[in-house]
Amino acid sequence: SVASSSVPFSGPDSNQSWREIRGSRQTRKQDISFNRLKIADTTLSSLTQFADGLSQELSGETRRLTLAAPWANPGKVNAAAKEKAELKAQATAVKDSNGKVQQLIEDLKSAETAETALPIAQNAILSFAAFRDQAAQAIKMNPRKVEAEDVTTAEVLESSPAAAPVKAPAPSGKTVAQISAELGQISNSTKDRADEVIKLAKAREPKRDANEDVQQAYRTLQSNANAARNYKSYLDQLTSSMRGANSPEAAEQLLLKGLQTQQYVNNMLSNSRASRAILDR
Repeated sequence: SVASSSVPFSGPDSNQSWREIRGSRQTRKQDISFNRLKIADTTLSSLTQFADGLSQELSGETRRLTLAAPWANPGKVNAAAKEKAELKAQATAVKDSNGKVQQLIEDLKSAETAETALPIAQNAILSFAAFRDQAAQAIKMNPRKVEAEDVTTAEVLESSPAAAPVKAPAPSGKTVAQISAELGQISNSTKDRADEVIKLAKAREPKRDANEDVQQAYRTLQSNANAARNYKSYLDQLTSSMRGANSPEAAEQLLLKGLQTQQYVNNMLSNSRASRAILDR
C-alpha cells in the first residue's frame, strides 16, 4: 500500500539495510581511526628523524665553539679551571644549556606518541637556540679573540662527530663527470632550501615585552639564516673542488660531503619553519 511504502526500510529487508548502514558507519570510523594513527606514526617518525638531525647540529655547533673557545668546551671537565671567574660562569652556562638540549633530544627519541613528542621537539628547538646564544657569548668573551667566523663551515663539517662516519665509498662505477653532475643537482636543491631558511628569518623583531618563546624563536631564525649562508658558501667550495677531482673515488668523497650538507640544511629548514610558526602564531 501507499502508507506502507512510505515507511523506510519496511518489509523483510529492513534489518539487513540497517545492518549495512551500521556496518558502513563502523567501517568509516575504523578508516578514520586508522588514518589518524597513520598520520600520528608518520609525525612521530618525522620527529624522531628531527631529533637525529638536531643532534648533528648540536655536534657541529659544539665543535665550532670548541675550536674557537676551548675553555668553554661543554664536553670537558673543568675546561675553564684556569680562567677568570666570569669565564668559568659562562662555561657553566654553556655546559648547562648543552646538557639540556642533549636530554631533550634523548627524550624526543624515546617518545612513544606524536602527542608527547611534539612539545618536546618545540622545547628542544628553543633550548638549542639558547645554547647557540650561550656559545656565541662565550666566543665573544674569549680572551684569545678568535671570532666565530674564523672557524669555517668546512672545519665544522669535517671535524665534528656527525661528520666522522664518512668513509671511502664503494666504487659506484660512475665517472667523475657523472658524479660532478649529481653534486651539482644536490648543491642547487640544497641552496634553494638554504634560501628558504634565510627568507624565513626576514621577520619583524618581537617587541621587548614578547614572551621568551617568541624571543628565542626569532633568535633561532637569525642564527639559522647565518648558518645557511655559510652552508651555501661551503657548497660552492665543494663544487669548485669537484672540478679538480682526478678520480671517481675523490669525486665520491666530495659527493658524500654534499649529501651530508644537504641533510644539515634540511634539518635546519625544519627548525626554522617550526620557529617561524611560533613567531607567527
